[in-house]
Amino acid sequence: MNRLAQALADVSRERPLDEKWLVAPTGREHGQWCETVARAGTPVANLRSMSLPAMALHLAGPAMAAEGVHLASPIWCEALVDSACRSLARDDGYLLSGDADPGLARVVAAAVRDLRLAGLSPDELVAERLDVPEKGRELAAVLEAYVKG
Repeated sequence: MNRLAQALADVSRERPLDEKWLVAPTGREHGQWCETVARAGTPVANLRSMSLPAMALHLAGPAMAAEGVHLASPIWCEALVDSACRSLARDDGYLLSGDADPGLARVVAAAVRDLRLAGLSPDELVAERLDVPEKGRELAAVLEAYVKG
């Protein structure tokens, strides 16, 4: 048995009826890990599985509900970023050149998501620290439009 399966077996033996949480990339891997432990002779009861994003949402959900906020779907984020890119487009732009397409919106939406996860506001994005300062200024403008929603 590998180390992960051994750790699951140890926890399952120590706390057979307690609820246990396992962060797994997919349900399939969760099932494989549980099967490995069970085939080795340790019952795996009350072992729940979640992906890392699902667990984060599970833990943050009550605070988000109290604040009246919700997690936006990736498609909604891309649509909002695409709309911002189109409304901010200029002929001489770097990212926002007027040739916006879904691929650009997807890439910029990923950058916006990463900036939001890092906790950066549009004001905290220092354009001069990017390889192309104009890209930083335009990304900050898109981030500001995104935050305003």
